[in-house]
Amino acid sequence: MSPRVLVIRDGGLRLEGEVVIDARPPYDFYDAVILEGRELRSLVAVGEARGDAAVGWGKYTGRPVAALLNGVLYIRAVPLTLYQEAGYLERELFVEEGADVKKLVEKLKRIVLEERRRYKKSSSLLALQKFADGAAPLPSYLADALGPITRDIAAKVLEMLYGEIY
Repeated sequence: MSPRVLVIRDGGLRLEGEVVIDARPPYDFYDAVILEGRELRSLVAVGEARGDAAVGWGKYTGRPVAALLNGVLYIRAVPLTLYQEAGYLERELFVEEGADVKKLVEKLKRIVLEERRRYKKSSSLLALQKFADGAAPLPSYLADALGPITRDIAAKVLEMLYGEIY
């Protein structure tokens, strides 16, 4: 189920959705939004977010750009028009619970086997293990290949992948 997203371009702040994106000027800085350890590609940060608890950070400035405000995810950012119209924004913010782990395993299996043929070891497998353990963010090439996944899904993918490879 997609979250109810409200984008505020002008006027006062309204918390009428599950996710409120404040895209009102003036813009303090431009940055990339990092939420739950992954970069949201459909949002560009524009300023600092204040709320009950900061939950998202600027990739380059390190300033908070997303916060929980009265139980609503509040993001101080501008959604890119293409993503907003196509619904990518909602897909990026909330990963579906029933993500097809088998498809992710097949994609990753091809990457890992190709790396092993060329280099005798797989850096992608190690990177995914570190991501699942919470030690490092997912590298951009893996994030592009696998899409937005959580650490829990990454752990399930790793478990199935180890079962198929070894």
